Amino acid sequence: MGNNLRKLIELFFENPRTKPSLTPSSLGIEFEDVKFKSQGRAIQGWLTDGAGPFLIMTHGWGANAEVFFPIMSHLTLLNYKMLAFDVSNHGRSEEISSTTIKTFVEDIRSAIDFCGEEAILIGHSMGAAASIIAGNSDERVKAIVSISSFCSTQEIIKKMMGSFVPNILKGKILGKIEKITGLDLEQFAPCNFVCKRSLPLLLIHGKLDTTVPLEDSKRIKGKCPGVELEIIDGEDHMSILSNEKSIRRIEKFLREVTG
Repeated sequence: MGNNLRKLIELFFENPRTKPSLTPSSLGIEFEDVKFKSQGRAIQGWLTDGAGPFLIMTHGWGANAEVFFPIMSHLTLLNYKMLAFDVSNHGRSEEISSTTIKTFVEDIRSAIDFCGEEAILIGHSMGAAASIIAGNSDERVKAIVSISSFCSTQEIIKKMMGSFVPNILKGKILGKIEKITGLDLEQFAPCNFVCKRSLPLLLIHGKLDTTVPLEDSKRIKGKCPGVELEIIDGEDHMSILSNEKSIRRIEKFLREVTG
């Protein structure tokens, strides 16, 4: 049972690894291919020139920076500086043995170091969750856009286990995960970080999202009533990234927080 449990846990941290098939130039966006280090790991990303502050874009589990192309194509017209990067063990960045939400948070903090100035974080899914955590513990972050974030790290892992894992085992598996990774999972839960700092936060969530239910963003807002929540009808976990209403809402938020 012990070996089987360990193998099951290892499967949860073996994220799909897909390299981008295109570059921002396919959208007519001028960019620089950049590299920086995060905890000794080599991170690769795309950097565009423009006015500050930097917009740092962090994708979700198993994705890469290419998912932000629809948003980047709009924001480049507004002359924003953007850094869209591949998290460790994703896309073109360095391969490592396992990836956790802590990895995402570390990489975002390293991206801020690389930019060297004030930043606005834009994240999707786990990248959104990690942006909420990083942004609420770093004074250099001036605002956050969270797209489809989960609220509780423990609960999202339980959901990933699905119905094939009996409920009685899920608690034991979570305990084993924490022991193996050395993480207190709820110390890396967005709902425990939101509102630790007073900074603008826009939550965007698709009404049809079954990967991370809309209720998660509602719970985040419940922890910090002053944040904004935009619910997008007819969109799911991934389609929301190219939704025109979603992108226009991000543009409006950025205009508000940058003056």
